[in-house]
Amino acid sequence: MRIYKLVSTLVLALAFGAIAVATASAAETLWRWLPGSAKETFTGTIETIVITEAKEGTKGGSSVKCAKAEILLTDATLKVSSELLENEAKLALAVLHLTNCKSFGLASNSLGDAKEIVLMHLEIHNCLIKSGDPGLLIKILPVHIEAPATKLLVTLEGSFIGLIKEVAFNKYELNIKQKEGSQEIQKCEGGSADSLTSKIDAEPTRNAGIEAFDFLLEFDKTIDKNGEQLMEN
Repeated sequence: MRIYKLVSTLVLALAFGAIAVATASAAETLWRWLPGSAKETFTGTIETIVITEAKEGTKGGSSVKCAKAEILLTDATLKVSSELLENEAKLALAVLHLTNCKSFGLASNSLGDAKEIVLMHLEIHNCLIKSGDPGLLIKILPVHIEAPATKLLVTLEGSFIGLIKEVAFNKYELNIKQKEGSQEIQKCEGGSADSLTSKIDAEPTRNAGIEAFDFLLEFDKTIDKNGEQLMEN
């Protein structure tokens, strides 16, 4: 059984309050998810995603690159791969399906999954980066990525922030950038700095950065067919 699918199934069953504690810093401002309503699901597509480890004395260490990523409405095992939770839809869960993944230049996968497939389980909430700039604070549940040919295991965890903007009705672009293992957007308004960390086998834990190209989100509107504004306090 895939351990992270099991973890996600358990997380989906938890009360909203427990998720809120795990996801957001107490000082950060929570915003209501709009245009979605509670129990709404959504999809996401990414053209390419790159995770880069920062190493002291270098311009970035090892990296994991996946040619495509998706957030699906449904999953054969989980049944729901994305969902806005209750309590005014301030938080969401999603499973990011990454394909054609390579690290160290070799085929890689999340532990227990198929060749070149990485599954990331995400906890997401809205935040304000600064006045007029809404964002998404995204937490990755710990994921173990292996390159079977090298027998190396990379552990990735932590959180990152993306700037979100509407590009068409019901479609939103998420801007996530990093440089040399450091995220372009460091924190949300009222919160502390958020960061990803990467650890290869027994090596020291280092900061890591994630960059997503052409990241688009779209709500399915099965609950809220007319749509609303992006966010409200």
